[in-house]
Amino acid sequence: MDELREHLRVATEIAREAGEVLMRGWRRAPAVRKKGTYDLVTDFDLRSEALLRERMSAAFPRHALVAEEGEDRPDGDLVWYVDPLDGTTNFAHGHFFFSVSLGLARRGRPVLGVVLTDAKG
Repeated sequence: MDELREHLRVATEIAREAGEVLMRGWRRAPAVRKKGTYDLVTDFDLRSEALLRERMSAAFPRHALVAEEGEDRPDGDLVWYVDPLDGTTNFAHGHFFFSVSLGLARRGRPVLGVVLTDAKG
């Protein structure tokens, strides 16, 4: 249990950093492109994901990571599932309903989650 508490502490800290990246682009007309019929991606999705990949890999080197904008495959007992900007359409339109979402699964079962909806929180 102590190990999960430490994972939660570190993941929350990293999510806050990613949230700060997003807040720098919020309501500042980010570059937007379509990645599918209805799905959008902004340069801030990519910046947030790059930060998350770097920081999560350094903090949890033995864990796998699957992120929304990547071509990852889950591999291993512990896998982080990451949405670097959950609510891209809202973000792109300047609405405040978006978040950074992280989830940790052990052998396919969810064990921990972080949803940061405020870069300060």
